[in-house]
Amino acid sequence: MTTTKTPSFKIIQIIYGSLIFGVIAFFLFTYDSKQKMEFHFDDSLKYMVPLFFVFIYFLSNFLFKRGISNIRNTDSLFTKLTKYQTANIMRAAPLEGFGFFAIVVAGSYANYYYLLLVGLAILIMLIHFPSKSKFENLLNLTMEEKSKLREM
Repeated sequence: MTTTKTPSFKIIQIIYGSLIFGVIAFFLFTYDSKQKMEFHFDDSLKYMVPLFFVFIYFLSNFLFKRGISNIRNTDSLFTKLTKYQTANIMRAAPLEGFGFFAIVVAGSYANYYYLLLVGLAILIMLIHFPSKSKFENLLNLTMEEKSKLREM
Protein backbone atom coordinates (compact mmCIF):
# COMPACT_ATOMS: atom_id res chain seq x y z
CA MET A 1 0.00 0.00 0.00
CA THR A 2 1.40 3.35 -0.97
CA THR A 3 0.50 6.61 0.62
CA THR A 4 0.79 9.95 -1.04
CA LYS A 5 1.49 13.17 0.73
CA THR A 6 -1.33 15.61 0.26
CA PRO A 7 -0.28 19.12 1.15
CA SER A 8 -2.81 21.15 3.05
CA PHE A 9 -2.81 24.89 3.42
CA LYS A 10 -4.99 24.51 6.52
CA ILE A 11 -2.03 22.90 8.32
CA ILE A 12 0.06 26.02 7.71
CA GLN A 13 -2.70 28.20 9.12
CA ILE A 14 -3.24 25.94 12.15
CA ILE A 15 0.46 25.95 13.04
CA TYR A 16 0.73 29.71 12.61
CA GLY A 17 -2.47 30.27 14.58
CA SER A 18 -1.20 28.07 17.41
CA LEU A 19 1.90 30.25 17.69
CA ILE A 20 -0.34 33.30 18.10
CA PHE A 21 -2.61 31.45 20.51
CA GLY A 22 0.43 30.41 22.58
CA VAL A 23 1.25 34.02 23.39
CA ILE A 24 -2.36 34.85 24.20
CA ALA A 25 -2.76 31.74 26.38
CA PHE A 26 0.48 32.46 28.24
CA PHE A 27 -0.75 35.98 28.95
CA LEU A 28 -4.13 34.73 30.18
CA PHE A 29 -2.57 32.07 32.41
CA THR A 30 0.10 34.32 33.90
CA TYR A 31 -1.81 37.58 34.25
CA ASP A 32 -2.74 38.18 37.87
CA SER A 33 -5.73 40.50 38.07
CA LYS A 34 -4.96 41.18 41.74
CA GLN A 35 -1.56 42.61 40.91
CA LYS A 36 -1.61 46.36 40.64
CA MET A 37 -0.17 47.30 37.26
CA GLU A 38 0.26 50.76 35.84
CA PHE A 39 2.02 52.66 33.09
CA HIS A 40 5.37 54.04 34.15
CA PHE A 41 8.61 54.66 32.37
CA ASP A 42 11.11 54.69 35.18
CA ASP A 43 12.34 51.10 35.21
CA SER A 44 15.64 49.91 33.84
CA LEU A 45 14.30 48.11 30.77
CA LYS A 46 12.23 50.93 29.29
CA TYR A 47 14.59 51.28 26.31
CA MET A 48 16.04 47.79 26.10
CA VAL A 49 12.77 45.90 25.59
CA PRO A 50 11.51 48.10 22.70
CA LEU A 51 14.95 47.92 21.05
CA PHE A 52 14.87 44.16 21.48
CA PHE A 53 11.43 44.15 19.84
CA VAL A 54 12.73 46.10 16.83
CA PHE A 55 15.62 43.63 16.53
CA ILE A 56 13.21 40.68 16.73
CA TYR A 57 10.92 42.24 14.13
CA PHE A 58 13.74 42.66 11.61
CA LEU A 59 15.11 39.21 12.44
CA SER A 60 11.74 37.59 11.80
CA ASN A 61 11.40 39.36 8.44
CA PHE A 62 14.95 38.38 7.49
CA LEU A 63 14.32 34.73 8.35
CA PHE A 64 11.07 34.74 6.36
CA LYS A 65 12.70 36.27 3.28
CA ARG A 66 15.58 33.82 3.51
CA GLY A 67 13.12 30.92 3.70
CA ILE A 68 11.14 32.21 0.74
CA SER A 69 14.31 32.67 -1.31
CA ASN A 70 14.90 28.90 -1.03
CA ILE A 71 11.72 28.23 -3.03
CA ARG A 72 12.42 27.62 -6.71
CA ASN A 73 9.90 27.82 -9.54
CA THR A 74 10.76 24.23 -10.48
CA ASP A 75 9.78 22.88 -7.04
CA SER A 76 6.58 20.89 -6.75
CA LEU A 77 3.57 22.50 -5.09
CA PHE A 78 4.07 20.27 -2.05
CA THR A 79 7.69 21.40 -1.73
CA LYS A 80 6.68 25.03 -2.13
CA LEU A 81 4.04 24.65 0.57
CA THR A 82 6.49 22.94 2.90
CA LYS A 83 9.10 25.66 2.45
CA TYR A 84 6.43 28.36 2.82
CA GLN A 85 5.30 26.73 6.06
CA THR A 86 8.85 26.69 7.38
CA ALA A 87 9.37 30.32 6.41
CA ASN A 88 6.17 31.33 8.22
CA ILE A 89 7.21 29.48 11.35
CA MET A 90 10.60 31.19 11.18
CA ARG A 91 8.79 34.53 10.96
CA ALA A 92 6.38 33.89 13.83
CA ALA A 93 8.68 32.09 16.29
CA PRO A 94 10.87 35.10 17.19
CA LEU A 95 7.77 37.25 17.67
CA GLU A 96 6.21 34.56 19.84
CA GLY A 97 9.38 34.32 21.92
CA PHE A 98 9.41 38.08 22.33
CA GLY A 99 5.78 37.97 23.42
CA PHE A 100 6.63 35.47 26.18
CA PHE A 101 9.60 37.57 27.23
CA ALA A 102 7.59 40.81 27.35
CA ILE A 103 4.80 39.17 29.37
CA VAL A 104 7.35 38.05 31.97
CA VAL A 105 8.91 41.53 32.06
CA ALA A 106 5.47 43.17 32.37
CA GLY A 107 4.63 40.93 35.30
CA SER A 108 8.00 41.45 36.95
CA TYR A 109 7.82 45.23 36.73
CA ALA A 110 4.02 45.52 37.08
CA ASN A 111 4.00 47.73 34.00
CA TYR A 112 1.36 47.79 31.25
CA TYR A 113 3.90 49.42 28.95
CA TYR A 114 5.41 46.04 28.08
CA LEU A 115 2.00 44.54 27.39
CA LEU A 116 1.60 47.09 24.60
CA LEU A 117 4.65 45.53 22.97
CA VAL A 118 3.07 42.09 23.37
CA GLY A 119 -0.03 43.40 21.64
CA LEU A 120 2.11 44.83 18.86
CA ALA A 121 3.86 41.48 18.37
CA ILE A 122 0.49 39.72 18.18
CA LEU A 123 -0.81 42.33 15.74
CA ILE A 124 2.20 41.84 13.46
CA MET A 125 1.68 38.09 13.59
CA LEU A 126 -1.99 38.55 12.67
CA ILE A 127 -1.11 40.87 9.77
CA HIS A 128 1.24 38.22 8.38
CA PHE A 129 -1.22 35.36 8.88
CA PRO A 130 -0.74 33.02 5.91
CA SER A 131 -3.45 32.89 3.26
CA LYS A 132 -3.74 31.24 -0.11
CA SER A 133 -3.82 34.58 -1.89
CA LYS A 134 -0.62 35.74 -0.15
CA PHE A 135 1.01 32.44 -1.10
CA GLU A 136 -0.09 32.78 -4.74
CA ASN A 137 1.07 36.37 -5.05
CA LEU A 138 4.38 35.80 -3.30
CA LEU A 139 5.45 32.83 -5.41
CA ASN A 140 3.84 33.62 -8.79
CA LEU A 141 2.27 30.17 -9.11
CA THR A 142 1.30 28.67 -12.44
CA MET A 143 -2.37 28.28 -13.31
CA GLU A 144 -2.14 24.54 -12.67
CA GLU A 145 -0.65 25.12 -9.22
CA LYS A 146 -3.30 27.74 -8.44
CA SER A 147 -6.08 25.31 -9.32
CA LYS A 148 -4.51 22.57 -7.16
CA LEU A 149 -4.15 25.05 -4.31
CA ARG A 150 -7.82 26.07 -4.53
CA GLU A 151 -8.83 22.40 -4.30
CA MET A 152 -7.08 22.01 -0.94
